[in-house]
Amino acid sequence: MKKALPYALILTFFSFEAGAEEVIIFKSGDFAAYDQAVAGFKAALTGVEVSEENMKGDTETGEKIIGAIKTRTPRAILAVGTRALELSAKEIPDIPIVFCMVIEPEKLGLKGNNIAGVGMEVSPEKQISNFKSALPSLKSIGVVYNPENSDQRVKEGGRACQKLGMKLVGRTVGDPKEVPDAFRGLVGTVDAIWLLPDTTVLTKTSFSFILKTAMEEKIPLLGFSESLVKGGALMSFAVDYRSVGELAGSLVKKILAGTTPGTLALASPEGEFAVNLNIADFLGIKIKEEIKQKAKVID
Repeated sequence: MKKALPYALILTFFSFEAGAEEVIIFKSGDFAAYDQAVAGFKAALTGVEVSEENMKGDTETGEKIIGAIKTRTPRAILAVGTRALELSAKEIPDIPIVFCMVIEPEKLGLKGNNIAGVGMEVSPEKQISNFKSALPSLKSIGVVYNPENSDQRVKEGGRACQKLGMKLVGRTVGDPKEVPDAFRGLVGTVDAIWLLPDTTVLTKTSFSFILKTAMEEKIPLLGFSESLVKGGALMSFAVDYRSVGELAGSLVKKILAGTTPGTLALASPEGEFAVNLNIADFLGIKIKEEIKQKAKVID
């Protein structure tokens, strides 16, 4: 006669099969940046069973995935991207959700004590202080922005400049058509221009104008992404997407150890430099060797 399995062992077995020890990655779609974040997350969460679901930008697919996730009752969900987060937050109130790769999550009006996350931007203070360390002669920085999109960023940037003995000069716009005049208003009054991820200011057309004018006037552009540096900005101090995933992994670890997600502050990722040496040469700016050593150098 076969011996019966102990009750505790049976319970553990079925809990595992139901996904109780599982963490599910729920992606909004296929993007290289998402993949980098996911790789960092998995690296930070070794020893935990991790599976991956992808809604591929389709809401109906996403809703089906959410339905399946509910039946699996994982220990936590990593929502990668805005759509994945919105669906998760709407449909799942009782499973911890950690989000990443979400632009301006505070604007989504998220509610729930089961939600924690990682910001997608380096704080303005970190950006400004690193730009100053790379370009010690900076005394003034200009910025064109729409207050509806970027008011808080600019206020934080202004405070950072003040701490460092610099001046931040802002020009506000409410429509992309106003950008050229606002940008021209900064020419000759500032040492560099700080570009923000402001959809009113940065369009394909406006960036072409900004870049052309900046090159003509020999004003360095300080960006928020490596792609802007490849496109002609002097430098950026921006998020490393793998580190975003690693931070998300550290939050999940805390949650698995018993921390309530809603008590965790939005995590702020570290940044990294990207520098365009061709643009530096054109502008007559010498980049310090220590910056080159730790930057992604584009030449």
